[in-house]
Amino acid sequence: MNSCIVAKGFLTKALLNDGVPSLAGVEFEAFLRRTAEEIIDVAVHEVISDLDRLIFDEEISDVTS
Repeated sequence: MNSCIVAKGFLTKALLNDGVPSLAGVEFEAFLRRTAEEIIDVAVHEVISDLDRLIFDEEISDVTS
């Protein structure tokens, strides 16, 4: 799965669920930080899943060869 699509969908979901706080102050910085952390978490999970799939597929092909 394309990590950019996942991040975009997640960000859209986060904005709709949390609402956008005012564009000034500590609350907005906290919102941006939480959103960035959530996007990074999703992206890292996707990369790990892709790597697991690649390694697993390679191990299966080595065993069946």
